[in-house]
Amino acid sequence: MRRPGIHAARRGFTLLEMMVGIAITAIILTAVTAAFLAVSRSYHGEALVKGAVEGSRTAEIYIERTLRMAGYGLDPVHAFDVQTAGLPGNDKDNYASTVSGDTVTTDDLAFRYRDPAFLRRGVLSTDGTALTLAPDTTWGFTPKVGQALLIACPGARQYTVRRVVSSTATTAVLTDHAAVPAFPGPGAACLSDASERPFVMLVHELRLRVIRLGSRPYLVAFRNLDPVAGNTDYDPVAADVENFQVAYVMNRPRTGAATPVDGTGGNWILGDDPATDNDLPLTTATAPTFDTGYDDSARFSRHPANVRAVRVSFTVRSARKESTGRIAFAPQTLENQTLSGAADGYYRLSVTTSVRVPNLAARAFFVPPIQLTGADPAELNVWGG
Repeated sequence: MRRPGIHAARRGFTLLEMMVGIAITAIILTAVTAAFLAVSRSYHGEALVKGAVEGSRTAEIYIERTLRMAGYGLDPVHAFDVQTAGLPGNDKDNYASTVSGDTVTTDDLAFRYRDPAFLRRGVLSTDGTALTLAPDTTWGFTPKVGQALLIACPGARQYTVRRVVSSTATTAVLTDHAAVPAFPGPGAACLSDASERPFVMLVHELRLRVIRLGSRPYLVAFRNLDPVAGNTDYDPVAADVENFQVAYVMNRPRTGAATPVDGTGGNWILGDDPATDNDLPLTTATAPTFDTGYDDSARFSRHPANVRAVRVSFTVRSARKESTGRIAFAPQTLENQTLSGAADGYYRLSVTTSVRVPNLAARAFFVPPIQLTGADPAELNVWGG
C-alpha cells in the first residue's frame, strides 16, 4: 500500500528579512553614491585648481621671456612707454573695470625691443616716406600696418624709426612714429645713400594689460602701442587674470647718497606703495645718454631709461566658482593696488616675478656692423650683440 509522501511547506522571506535586506542595500547604494559624488567633486575642484595653475604658469613664462628683451638694440630712453594717452581712462596704473559683476584691476606695461633675427638693407627717401630694399631682397613676410622699422646708417652714425603705412614685397610707404620721447627724424644723407645702404631692422612693440574678452578677464599682449579702444591686434596670454600689477625697480647709487626716486626713505621702486597711485617713471626727468657715466646723477633719475628690473605680480582665478563654496579665497592686494573683498568661491593663485632688463644699461647704440666698411674684420661686431 502506497503511503502518501510528507512534503515540507515552502517558506519565503519574512517581512523582517526583506526590510533588513532593503536597508542593507540602501546603505550600500548610499555609500557608493557618496563616494562617486566625492570623487566627482574632487575631480572638478582639482580641475579648477589646475586651470588657474596652468594660466599662471603660461603668463609667467611669457612675461619672463619677452620682458627681458626690453630695450634690446634701442636707445634706452625708448625702451619703456609710460604715456597714458590712448589708455582707458588715461590711466596706466590700477585701472578698474567690471567683468561679469566682479572688479578687475590692471596696470599697463608697454615696451619696445629690436628683433635680433631680422636684418635687411635698403634706401630711405630723404623725406622718410618711402623705403626700397636692396636688389634681390624681399621682406620675407608682409609687414603689418603700423610696424615700426629702425633704419640705421652703418656704424650707427644716424638712425630713424618709422611706421609702415603700406608695403609690397620690396618696398614700404612710411610715416612718422609718435613715440615719447621722439625718435630721430629722417633726413640724414647716409640714410639715403645707395652706395652704402643703411640697415633695416624690425622694432617690436608690446603692451601687456588685462581686458575683457566675452565674460572673462584675459591678460593680453597687444602687438602695437596704439590706443587700446578698438585695437584688435593682440594675442591672449592667459585667461581669468583679475589683477595685473607692475612695479619698476630703478637704478640706485652704490653710496646711497642720492634721494630715492620714490621720496625720502624710499626703496627706489616705483609702483609698490599702496599709498601712491600712478607712481610711474617720468619722461620729463633728466635722461641719461650713451655718454653719461655710470655714476652720473642722470643715471639715478626717475626717467624710464633708468629702469633696471620690472616686478610683475598678477592673480589668476579659477574659471568658475566652486559650487559648494568650500574653495573660497578672498582677492589679494598686490603692489600698490588696494582691491579687497570677501571670499567668493573662486580659487586664486598669485604670482610675482622680477625680470632684469640689462639692455637699459647699454652705453653704445649698436647696429651691424659697428665699424664702417673697410675696417679690420677682426674689429667688426657683425650683429651688434
